[in-house]
Amino acid sequence: MPRFVYSVIGLFFFSAACSAGGPEDGVYFWYTDGKAPRIKRNDGAEVILGHRLAQTFGKASFRSVKNDNSQFVLEMKGAGPVGQAQGAGGLLVVIDGIIAGVWGQSDRGADGRMDLSCTVYGEEAAKKVAQRLKIDLPLRKHPGHRFEVRWTPQKESYEVGEPITLKLEIRNTGKVPFSFMAGGKQRGARDNQFRFLAYRSYGGGKAVPDTGDPVNFGGIGSVQTLAPGETFTRSVGIEKWFKLDDPDYYRITGMYELRLHDTEMGASGRSIWDDLAVGDCLVRVVAKK
Repeated sequence: MPRFVYSVIGLFFFSAACSAGGPEDGVYFWYTDGKAPRIKRNDGAEVILGHRLAQTFGKASFRSVKNDNSQFVLEMKGAGPVGQAQGAGGLLVVIDGIIAGVWGQSDRGADGRMDLSCTVYGEEAAKKVAQRLKIDLPLRKHPGHRFEVRWTPQKESYEVGEPITLKLEIRNTGKVPFSFMAGGKQRGARDNQFRFLAYRSYGGGKAVPDTGDPVNFGGIGSVQTLAPGETFTRSVGIEKWFKLDDPDYYRITGMYELRLHDTEMGASGRSIWDDLAVGDCLVRVVAKK
């Protein structure tokens, strides 16, 4: 069916759905081309609302994905049956006036049902959705972990052009174990679970630009658990971030992304907190002999 016909259909259903003050609950399609009235999604994007494809959301559940509980993922298992709409830009869900774009969806089953995932921004918006769907809204809270971080260069000095390796040590100084994901961002030119800043002249000079390639395509990861007193170590070459071409003392700030997991829910568990293992060290670069 031509796109302009969808614009007419979308306008008709938009008017009908909004006649009572807003779109009714359900799964809709959206598109961007055309002059029909636009609605604002929960993420701020403005789109044209198509007709409703489903009225039920299946088995829904929430999880917080930000430490300050400002962002939540809503997962709906077996939503629908969900109708089809050719030429649609995508799907969105409307729940008690909250409009969220769908970014994850399964194939449509024989019964027309689908698994859908979307993001709801803001705790108050998430509370409205949870109340309407009669589901829990679990909030993140600090899991009580404590750790000490140390970054050390492998050598006392490096000649200009020589690869520079730093060693990371994370020691659990708390009274409870904690688990985190190691890996998952290393399929590329460098392991982007690491982040670095570099400044010349003991840290009081100019910043050294990051000239490396940050593109990555994921990678294999595993959950590491540190019991109290245990240490996790990794070594990394910072030449994949910086070219320290001049003799000097460089202050390097190293960061290692820690995504803490609740392993009680399985081998990998679920993400419950985001943290960074941050520290700095001095790297001495000398002229070639």
